[in-house]
Amino acid sequence: MPLRVLKQLGYEAVFDNFDAPGVIQRLDNNDLLPQVFTIGLKKVTQNKQSLKIVDNQE
Repeated sequence: MPLRVLKQLGYEAVFDNFDAPGVIQRLDNNDLLPQVFTIGLKKVTQNKQSLKIVDNQE
């Protein structure tokens, strides 16, 4: 499933093992072996309602 679809469903990437700091990763052209990397996702809370302070003193 494409990452953009997961974002539309309310998930965000927390980590991945492909983008190591300072290292350029590339997928190779080897069609005999699957190329696997892991992405950790978390569900983003939807529309947190902000607290509204009401002053009833007039």
